[in-house]
Amino acid sequence: MPPRSLRPLYFDISLAVALKTGGLVFVLKKCYNGPHGFRTGAISQIHFPNRIRTMGLTLEKGQKISLEKEGGGGLTRVAMGLGWDASKPKGIMGFFSKPKEVDLDATCIMFDAAKNMVDVVWFRQLASKDGSIQHSGDDRTGEGAGSGADNETISVDLSRVPANVTSLVFTINSFLGQTFNEIDNAFCRLVNQSNNKEIARYTLSGGGNVTAQIMAKIYRHNNEWKMHAIGEPANGQTFQHILPNILPYL
Repeated sequence: MPPRSLRPLYFDISLAVALKTGGLVFVLKKCYNGPHGFRTGAISQIHFPNRIRTMGLTLEKGQKISLEKEGGGGLTRVAMGLGWDASKPKGIMGFFSKPKEVDLDATCIMFDAAKNMVDVVWFRQLASKDGSIQHSGDDRTGEGAGSGADNETISVDLSRVPANVTSLVFTINSFLGQTFNEIDNAFCRLVNQSNNKEIARYTLSGGGNVTAQIMAKIYRHNNEWKMHAIGEPANGQTFQHILPNILPYL
């Protein structure tokens, strides 16, 4: 940690070995301004609590992209993957303790133009009534998939989404109440299922003393699907608890 007299001034990105984006590898460096001029130190672990990385770029909260363009055109099937690890106690006792169960839940809520909820896909309903959205099933521990893999997946066939549905909102909730500061290796990502390429990824671990995240909205605009990177923290065990937080983004 730099002394208090040195304050972060800007970030410098250079070719190195920390963040892999689109086949290129970059390292992010913090630059400080102090009494002896600028100082720079490389960071080995990078988190973007208010950003979503997409196709090698970083989406700021509130930014919007065309899924057709980002997905390479003709995008019809997308999935939101959610992954995390069961948490071990920190320190020496972690070697002798059983991992603590962590139950994160992925949800997709369907809304119409009047901001009414049409349907929802979550651990208590694994498919939308029209069949366009499917949930892989509820993972209640975080132990099964392995580090870096998706524990839960919500798949969407955009070509089958009913015409009266104008937006799909993806959320994450910590059902057992652990905050994202307490959960190891948690992330969510949006994937083009036709070629398995990531469109966007969001790092949840280290995301604050909150238990929910409104990740993104996929919505219709001028006869194409677009994505709105929301990245809004919230608190609640299920999507019902954060509906008031979602409505302003519709």
